[in-house]
Amino acid sequence: MNATFPKRHHFNAEMLSRRFADGNGRLFFFDKRFRAKGVLATTPQNLFCETHLYTVRDKHGALDVGLEHLYAELEGHASAIIEKIVTSARHGYTPKLTTAEREIWDFFFYNQWKRVPDFQRQFLETEKFDFALNEARATFEARFRPLTEDEERNLQNPQWLKRIKQNAMVQALRVPSHKSLAVLNAKGLLIAVIPKPTKSFIIGSFPVVKLAHPGHEHPADPTVEIWLPVSHDVAVTPAPCPPTEERIVEIQNSQIRTVNAAIFKQSTAIAGRSRALIASLAKL
Repeated sequence: MNATFPKRHHFNAEMLSRRFADGNGRLFFFDKRFRAKGVLATTPQNLFCETHLYTVRDKHGALDVGLEHLYAELEGHASAIIEKIVTSARHGYTPKLTTAEREIWDFFFYNQWKRVPDFQRQFLETEKFDFALNEARATFEARFRPLTEDEERNLQNPQWLKRIKQNAMVQALRVPSHKSLAVLNAKGLLIAVIPKPTKSFIIGSFPVVKLAHPGHEHPADPTVEIWLPVSHDVAVTPAPCPPTEERIVEIQNSQIRTVNAAIFKQSTAIAGRSRALIASLAKL
């Protein structure tokens, strides 16, 4: 039953978080919701997960964890590709992803950006959700009929609303944005490597960070950078070059700090291999 209905859903895959751990497999983390606790140590298994995050419940209470199974399958394919990217970058050469590998990478990158709660909360805040629900109600009544008494009661039931909100989020994640994927597919890859062993990237509860200038924020804009650190010393962004082109650069200290600070700003929690680094970011 546990294998069929997994309860703990990682929104940052363990295979990704492990690449930010220290030599003992530990991650030092800081959670803004519990600032007084400071920086703590844990393992990738215990971070970046929520109970039934991707579970759908019908009105009878039946569970559907199909999306979690789909993510697990995607992560399995993506892990090998990330290993290829990281290993090649550390040795100074491009990974030379095949067409199939590049498609998987783009799909993983897109989903890693979209699936995390910190991103989802931007669209499912109570006020926004209530407005969308009222709009849907008005449309339904204009097209079909007034709501029944039972339907009216449901709209006043917090548990019913919670279930509908959860199901709406999962349904949105099931349907990819072909426009967003087309933007990723049209670009090449820029792979940044940290040359100094004393420096490192962090991973956040919102790990994909967009760096853009005002008025130039669309992902298709060639000046926009969308970074996803995939290990403590390697990060990847779509690049304004042909989609078959891959480039490697050594990233400087100030640029590392810019990426880390941006991840911290948008994330509820951050983690990494260095306690000192996490502590310094927690002061921002």
